[in-house]
Amino acid sequence: MRAILLFVVMLFSLSTPAAGVTRQDILCLAKNVYFEANDQSFIGQQAIAWVTLNRVKSGDYPNTICAVVFQPKQFSWTIDGKHRVPRSVKKFSIALAAAINVYKNYGRVEDPTKGATMYHTVDIVPYWHYDYNPTVIIGDHIFLK
Repeated sequence: MRAILLFVVMLFSLSTPAAGVTRQDILCLAKNVYFEANDQSFIGQQAIAWVTLNRVKSGDYPNTICAVVFQPKQFSWTIDGKHRVPRSVKKFSIALAAAINVYKNYGRVEDPTKGATMYHTVDIVPYWHYDYNPTVIIGDHIFLK
């Protein structure tokens, strides 16, 4: 119960998201963090949020958070088109905190991914890896731009 209350408080602490950003966008960002990195450190989870927002800003991807997250064949958890629901309220609360922290500080603090718009796990080298420049490794993700 406490975790659910924390979740609601964190979400609505975003009293006025920036123009063009909705609470739904923040939920999309948090779900992306949760499904891509809920087993990572807090900085590792924030790094996923940075990549998502870097894509929104880049001009090479859709211009809203939800559109970036659900762009076909971009994030492993969305490939089958199903909109999944987080199973752990505790882990989702952490992912939401990471998403909100990055959203509120984007452009105001140093990007730990060094401008990355791509990432993959250290265990798999996808075919597109060599088309990008690695910037940093955080947890078990390699970040690239």
